[in-house]
Amino acid sequence: MRNQISYQDDYIRQGTSIRAVSGVNRQPDVWVQDRITGRVKKVYEAARKAESGQWVDRELDKQKAYNKAGIPSHFEEVKDD
Repeated sequence: MRNQISYQDDYIRQGTSIRAVSGVNRQPDVWVQDRITGRVKKVYEAARKAESGQWVDRELDKQKAYNKAGIPSHFEEVKDD
């Protein structure tokens, strides 16, 4: 499949929706899918912060959706050059 790397127990997926396997209507930058169960194990997002140092609203919305579904997430700040 396109954008997929197979590991021993997991698939690493990039730029695809997690809706069908989690019910969360999001398309994380990268996510880990359990090869056996099909569940989302973790999502990774490249994210922006406001000048205040807080995540911008769209990133907070993503975090809330992942938390509500019980999906662990990691947000990495994208810094402007």
